[in-house]
Order: sequence, then C-alpha cells, then structure tokens
Amino acid sequence: MVNEYTMNGPTDYDSWPAVTYYVMGDVNDSNASGNEWRYADDWPIPFIERAWYLQTDGSLQTIIPTNEQQFNYLYDPSNPVPTIGGGNLNIPAGPFDQRPVENRSDVLIFTSPVLEQPYEASGAIKARLFLSSDCPDTDFTVKLTDVYPDGRSMLITDGILRMRNRNGFDHWELMQPGTIYQVDVDLWSTSYVWNTGHHIRIAISSSNYPRCLNNPNTADGIYKNTTSAIAQNSLYVDAVHCSCLLLPEIPLNTTSTQQSWVPSVQTPLSDAGHPLLQLPERLQNILHRSPVYTRLFEYRSFMMK
Repeated sequence: MVNEYTMNGPTDYDSWPAVTYYVMGDVNDSNASGNEWRYADDWPIPFIERAWYLQTDGSLQTIIPTNEQQFNYLYDPSNPVPTIGGGNLNIPAGPFDQRPVENRSDVLIFTSPVLEQPYEASGAIKARLFLSSDCPDTDFTVKLTDVYPDGRSMLITDGILRMRNRNGFDHWELMQPGTIYQVDVDLWSTSYVWNTGHHIRIAISSSNYPRCLNNPNTADGIYKNTTSAIAQNSLYVDAVHCSCLLLPEIPLNTTSTQQSWVPSVQTPLSDAGHPLLQLPERLQNILHRSPVYTRLFEYRSFMMK
C-alpha cells in the first residue's frame, strides 16, 4: 500500500480482502478447528445470533428456562475478584485459567453441556442479563471461557458494565433498590472455536480488580467516595427474565473459502539493505533473538524499497 501511494510501484492492495482475522481454538489438539488466519470481504461475517440461556441448575442451554431462580451474592469492594489474565496493559495478560477465582461466593458460574462437535463464534459477543441491587450503583462483570476436558477454564474475552452508565456514558442513571433492570454487557469481539468435548462457560460477578477499578457501590463520582457499601446483587433466571449469552454462531465449514489467500505482489526486504530499517548493532542482536521480530520481517511486503 505504501509503495503504491508514495512510489507509484506495483501492488495488488486493492484486491486484498477487506478483513483479516485470526480464529483461535484448542491449543492442545493439532487437528482441532481454528488456530488459523481467515479472510472476509466485510465484518462482521454472516452469523446466526444464538442465545445460550442461563438455567436454574447452573447450566447454559439453547432453550428458555422453564423454572425460575434468583441468584444472590454479596459484592464487597474491599474484597474484589482479582484479575487473572485478560486484555491488560501493565499486569499479566492473556488467556489464563480462571479456576482460582471461579469458586468464590461472589462469582456465578454457568456451563454448557459437553460439546459433541466444534462450535465457532466469530463477531461481537454480549451477555443480556436481568439484574438488581440494593445499592444505587454497582458493576457487573462477565467472563467467557473455554472449559477443557481436564477442567481448565481458559479466558477468551470479558466485559464489565457500571450500572449508572447502562444507557450511555454522557449521563448517570442510578439504580432503585429492588428494581430489575435488563442490560447488555459488551464482551467485545472475538473469533473462537470450542473443540469437541469442551464446554462453553460464563462467570458473572461484580469486580475484576485491578484491571477495573472496584465500584464502592455508592452514588459518588469516581474517586469522590469517602465510604463504600457491601452490595447484595441479584441475577434473575426464568421464562420472563431470560438472562442469556448471545454468541455470533458460525455454522461449520462456512468460512474456509479464502483461507489460502496471499498477496500476489510480494517484495522481500533485507533490513541490511535499507537504511530506514538499520538499527544499532547491540539492539539488532537483542531483537534478532525475539521470534516476534523475526515474524515482523515476514510480513513487510507493504514497505518501501
């Protein structure tokens, strides 16, 4: 692209697919679906929005619950759920095993049956929840994980919602104690394939600290509170309050048509032959020991000669 617009050189940039994305999957099974780059002409790719309903027995099913249950827990801002992995900047990041925090009394777990075939979700993910609290404000968090046959619960993506901002960040709407609210918790976008024999799981709570500042459960502004409160938060599961996980389901074998695409115009570059790529020798020695640096120079056909 740079070569085309600055040097008037040959390129097939305009013929490239508009979207390049990576589909994650089972890291232990080399034959599992996923773990590959794919290409598309638009995003999101076509999908079926599949609701996985929370059930009174703690399961995730694709049918609306017939029983009713109010799940209650106490959220104490002085004892928040500790962050374990995720999209962090200055603390350990990545797909960590969530089992160390899933057995807490302030974490609600819902798990699908064993999957009998691979299941792909690619696109925006959200949790639609029916909730209440006895405090004027609180947070609700949702984690999406892949439960392996050995029990590992590996984080895929997560999200958090501050209830005062449930209808926008330009104003506050405090909660009324006991009132049930329907909210969508945004878990951002991802592309993932759960392998056969795995489970889909979500964990619902009210904190993820220190990644997210723990809510003091008061009406005060951020950093303005001088007190805090322990909140009794409730999640509702029944045929009217259909709390669910909404996944962008991709039918099997529908996104493989462009997997082998590569640019037809490729210009290999030598960092030794390009003054803009030359670095001090000591820094080069350090970088060349990094796999990331090596991979970087495998994908530089867009750079100038």
